[in-house]
Amino acid sequence: MDSMTVETNDGVKLSARLFKPADLGISDYVVVLVHPFTVLGGFQGLLRGIASGLAERGFCAVTFDMRGRVVPLAGHLLPDLLRLGTSSRVQVGFGYPFSSRYRSCGFFSSLVNFSVHSVSLFLSYHGHQHPSTLQNRNENTLTSPISQSPPTLPVRASMDSMTVETNDGVKLSARLFKPADLRISDYVVVLVHPFTVLGGFQGLLRGIASGLAERGFCAVTFDMRGAGRSSGRPSLTGFTEIGDVVAVCKWVSDTLSPRGIVLVGSSAGAPIAGSAVDKIEQVVGYVSLGYPFGWTASILFGRHHESILRSQKPKLFIMGTKDGFTSVKQLKNKLKSAAGRVETHLLEGVGHFQMEGPAYDAQMVDLIIKFIQSLQS
Repeated sequence: MDSMTVETNDGVKLSARLFKPADLGISDYVVVLVHPFTVLGGFQGLLRGIASGLAERGFCAVTFDMRGRVVPLAGHLLPDLLRLGTSSRVQVGFGYPFSSRYRSCGFFSSLVNFSVHSVSLFLSYHGHQHPSTLQNRNENTLTSPISQSPPTLPVRASMDSMTVETNDGVKLSARLFKPADLRISDYVVVLVHPFTVLGGFQGLLRGIASGLAERGFCAVTFDMRGAGRSSGRPSLTGFTEIGDVVAVCKWVSDTLSPRGIVLVGSSAGAPIAGSAVDKIEQVVGYVSLGYPFGWTASILFGRHHESILRSQKPKLFIMGTKDGFTSVKQLKNKLKSAAGRVETHLLEGVGHFQMEGPAYDAQMVDLIIKFIQSLQS
């Protein structure tokens, strides 16, 4: 991996990384990856796993941090340059991370369009040559907490793949992460991934699931309908996906016979999981990672709020203080009406997408385990 700086026409210096295969002759295509919304905490590290995976398969890949200064309406992203001195051999395709049915939705497409203008800056790549504006600095040692290699499980934990069928016939791709010693804990953690429509899938939770397995807890991840290898089509509001969560928890109950199930939802997976909590008798606790309580997200997920707030089951809400979907004040106001035992854990200075990144997986594992241990006392 090489690190470099790219300067835009208006003088902004962008931090970038080039991930190169050992054999540059395998492919003369270059993949440029654009991270999620900067205003909500997006940065290039979130795409490092994909970039390194592409490099291992023979493709050059580039990630970069878009300009970090927040300006109202994100209009500052628009001037990020069209450099069209591109070799005809180099093609970059922009695959929007949400289902084709929703590409016309103004709210989501506007976020993507802001990013597309920044991508064009990197179209000056000629084959595998660096443009003259790039300042190269070879990094022999990786200091980022995100691994350059695809995540692998240590020998003391294992992973099984399976298919779970819902009541309406949708087949869900799922994974069971198991500790070497199944006697350590008889609780199972079921993790619900972020919004399918914006590219959420179970792989985003693999770091947490494998971390739980290494600590002695069985963990299950799955692709909700329309995500990954699962069949079906996703919904905008997440109400259809509640049945997916129920089906997976039923599979866990019937197959593993746990003492209890702890539901963990990440981002949009949090309201979906929250709506399923009281539909599953075996669920004994709920953990939210960045629940989108804010008014904008409530347009889609507001009808989920009541289900988790009225549930008597123990609840833990984890959120970064810089979450762009929910402010700390909004979180506290919402939880004033929550029934039963309610706990919060705030991560100072952390954004929504930042908390979803691999750098925070170990901390999420610690918090989830402490919550489970509190259920046992």
